Amino acid sequence: MFVDGIMGNILGMLEQLRERIGSTASDVAKTPQTWNSGIFETVRELSETAIIPVAAIILTYVVCYELIQMVIADNNMNQFEPVMLFKWIVKTAIGIFLLTHTFDIIMGVFDLSQWVIMQANTVMGNEINITAIETSTLRDTLNQMSLGDLLLMYLQVAVVSLAMKVLSIVIFIVVSARMMQIYLTISLAPIPVATMTNKEWGQIGNGYIKQIFALAFQGALIIVCLAIYARLATDFLVSGGLETSIWTLLGNTVLLGYMLIKTGGIAQSIFQAH
Repeated sequence: MFVDGIMGNILGMLEQLRERIGSTASDVAKTPQTWNSGIFETVRELSETAIIPVAAIILTYVVCYELIQMVIADNNMNQFEPVMLFKWIVKTAIGIFLLTHTFDIIMGVFDLSQWVIMQANTVMGNEINITAIETSTLRDTLNQMSLGDLLLMYLQVAVVSLAMKVLSIVIFIVVSARMMQIYLTISLAPIPVATMTNKEWGQIGNGYIKQIFALAFQGALIIVCLAIYARLATDFLVSGGLETSIWTLLGNTVLLGYMLIKTGGIAQSIFQAH
């Protein structure tokens, strides 16, 4: 009875891990449009109806401010050149173009990151897979234990299995929270984009674009974490005793959850999006 119970818990735990890793890799590879099209359309409608008018006001202020600065920069128009006015008209046209095509530009970044993530999935596809263990070897190992050792092992496996379920939920929350952060960030996209044509105000828009790149390519870092974890998990029952392997697997899963949380900060650090 104890042998069957231990084997059932261990095999069920590994199957749950395989499913969680597979679903996580699949979710990370989705763009905001494909992850939840309903939420995406709602965010896009909100942006186009409520945010773009505000961004248009900001753009108007920015271009007027730049025109004033351009006029008074050279001795109060005493040395003003007509080519400067043409330059201002071109920058204003670029600002209007960026504002009216904000979502297309932002989604282009996520399409690019999706291609990178899909390539990472292709390269590391064999790594993101926890190898099934030999049930006969596991049963032979358990049959050699005394009743007391089996009882102790059963309790340990039950505790680890419960902990793994909790960590699986944490991993799901981390991946879903990234997508929620993406939706929240792109909902206000027109406002920072409206500042990009001005040298002084453009830092807002540049910082926003860096943040978008960090969120988009965080998915690639998550794929790398999954591949590393799967490689560590395949050592289950390969080296060390059964008890050591079980607790090592739990430790590696805790490490995976921690590193998934850290991927956001790592991506921001890479793109200087602080």
